Amino acid sequence: MESRMYLIIDGSCLFSAINNLRRRKVEFKNKKLDIGKFCFCMRLLWKGYTHETVRCVFYFKKDDARLRELLIIPDSTNPGIKDHWQIKECAESLATIPESEIAKLPEQYHDNFQRAEKGLDIRLVCDTLQLVSSGRTNNIVLFVNDSDYVPFFEALQNLGSNTYLVALDNGFNINKKLAELADVYKTLESFLNTFFVD
Repeated sequence: MESRMYLIIDGSCLFSAINNLRRRKVEFKNKKLDIGKFCFCMRLLWKGYTHETVRCVFYFKKDDARLRELLIIPDSTNPGIKDHWQIKECAESLATIPESEIAKLPEQYHDNFQRAEKGLDIRLVCDTLQLVSSGRTNNIVLFVNDSDYVPFFEALQNLGSNTYLVALDNGFNINKKLAELADVYKTLESFLNTFFVD
């Protein structure tokens, strides 16, 4: 069990990080993140901490338009395309500000409103706690950035899990408490040109 690792990605955090990167670095403005290449780079980044990555699991809001706008999702029905990644569309949208009103705001504020969803973080937490408490793994890499996850990090560590934190790049404003709690904190800065494509 000790050599197995799961990579857990909060889709809202990922979208926020992509938009943040696009605003700060012009060379990424029109590029999309390729999920297959992203997972490959994640496994490379954490290879020294485990012998086996079981799965990279993405948690997204149901029918989120940002999946098409910001990501390239390889056709997993073609042989050899899918490699240890899984998408879970599990959150419901909340009634929030209409898209037409959000579009009137400066671009840097768009993600603050589009993240309105219910259930994504709870599903992510429940699934991960089940993996650790059932003994299927004790190595969890988390792509999250919300202070609501602080008790979750503490619970994972109390269960004996190695808890790792990852961010997209060095310029992303990571939650300091999560970074302090994590056993290891890294970014994918050196891989950006590998998994962002035209």
